Amino acid sequence: MGDQRVPFENLKDIMYENQGGQVAVLPATTDQLGNKVVDLSIMDDYNEIVRNIEAPQGSEAWNRELAKGLKAKGLDQYLQGSDTLDSRRFGLFLMVNGYTTDRWKFNKDSKYIE
Repeated sequence: MGDQRVPFENLKDIMYENQGGQVAVLPATTDQLGNKVVDLSIMDDYNEIVRNIEAPQGSEAWNRELAKGLKAKGLDQYLQGSDTLDSRRFGLFLMVNGYTTDRWKFNKDSKYIE
């Protein structure tokens, strides 16, 4: 939920909206437990870069434009070499809308959870 990993035992405490879900390849980092999580710290820059790419998503041209945009924003750590995306710094994530109860004690100070 937001920027917090959902422990398996807490899945029962989440109600999902019945609007389907999306799978997305997003910049990733590793949390304190060693889990791959979305790197939300760069999402504003990442979204701006992606919005300005004209090539078809997933094409080599799209990847080159993404790499160029990341480099221009000073996000070289997401690149392998000068213009190749570092696949270790990206992950496949499932996105759904959902609600939870106070039984799940997540960090309510997170700007990514309303």
